Amino acid sequence: AGNTPVRCTKPDCGGLIKPDIVFFGESLPPRFQDAIKADMPRADLLIIMGTSLTVHPFASLVEMVDPTCPRLLLNMKPVGLRVPDPNDDGLRLRQPENYRDVMIEGTCDDAVRAICDELDWRQELEEHITAFESKVGPSLTPIDWAAAFPKMAPHGIKYNWRAAEDDALELPPPLEPLMRPEEVHIDEIEKLARGNGTDAAFVAFEEYTKLTLGGSIAGLLCLVESAHEDWETTHCLALVPHRADSLSFEVLKNAEVLLEPMHKEGEDSDSAQLSFHQVAFQIPYEDGLDPFYIWYVNNTTGKVTHRWGPFNFDGTTAEDAVDDDDAHELNSALLNGMDEIIASMGDLPAHLREAVAADGAEESS
Repeated sequence: AGNTPVRCTKPDCGGLIKPDIVFFGESLPPRFQDAIKADMPRADLLIIMGTSLTVHPFASLVEMVDPTCPRLLLNMKPVGLRVPDPNDDGLRLRQPENYRDVMIEGTCDDAVRAICDELDWRQELEEHITAFESKVGPSLTPIDWAAAFPKMAPHGIKYNWRAAEDDALELPPPLEPLMRPEEVHIDEIEKLARGNGTDAAFVAFEEYTKLTLGGSIAGLLCLVESAHEDWETTHCLALVPHRADSLSFEVLKNAEVLLEPMHKEGEDSDSAQLSFHQVAFQIPYEDGLDPFYIWYVNNTTGKVTHRWGPFNFDGTTAEDAVDDDDAHELNSALLNGMDEIIASMGDLPAHLREAVAADGAEESS
């Protein structure tokens, strides 16, 4: 009882007894790898239930089925969504390119019962629930889609999880693009985010921004209060041509997925209402000299919640394009400068701590 370990009572054993599950950080049994190689490509339907899809290798299973296999998610919110990466085949819910992914947005119990109602399997399901003495308990009351899945009302099971490619985006008003020197204090960036009514600010660093074809733009995104609370790992910043008026992966091809945030020195990351994200883009040649915007995109909802721009190529022509050698030199300076900025932040996430430590080790050697 309590914290007392349970041991095997068999003679000459006495070993610890654990549940027949895999704990976090524990290796999966060898048969797991054998089974996924044999079973996943043969699946006719993949059902994903009650998960955050953040722990691998389990989270990657959704990408191992055949490209024609439908994928059904039963969950309280969309998870495992595809991010702007050509090698990512995550779920495409609410994305224009979605051709096979659907979701029932609610509890797993209600979702399974709703499916069984549609298939006339409800009686059999409840018999199994009774036989297994489930804590849920049997019930033959039909599921009310509007009550059980309010986010899918009024369409219910016919809810369309694909955004139409020709739907015009309701873009938020653009915020003024801000350029600051590298030594700008992060308190000033925070003040900008708190003072513009959107709880977000993007500041480009003058030293590492060259507004010409093949050039670069780099800076920090600051999120405070509501924008900070709404952030998830499915958010991204994208460099978008001025003419873009619909959200697609073609539009988001030049995007940075925002991973773990950074926090100010001395702030507790769990209670802070403030975070920073570093971003750096190379300006593509193929979009010409049209102005561009930076979009802050929530891939979970398929919405652009903030945008900054336009960034203009003032006084430049196609002949001013940065060649490959200059671009490499500029990007090297950019990365070094960003490392210095990152190193000055407090409570760095693990992937940035490791990167800074590795850079320091290389310099010392």
